[in-house]
Amino acid sequence: MCALNLTDDPPEQKELRDQAHRFAAEVLRPASIELDDLSPEEVMAPESRLWEVFREAYKAGYHLRG
Repeated sequence: MCALNLTDDPPEQKELRDQAHRFAAEVLRPASIELDDLSPEEVMAPESRLWEVFREAYKAGYHLRG
């Protein structure tokens, strides 16, 4: 079995990982705290923070990563 080494990543890979961590800390985590207190209907409402999260993810290009 091969050990996963995260210290020798190419610069592009490291930057992608750092961006994902920042997005989680700055967008996903705060939104999840707010959304956890809402009913399912409130989460899906047009004014819900959920849609802001989707817009931010789209702007960051996460819909293109596969």
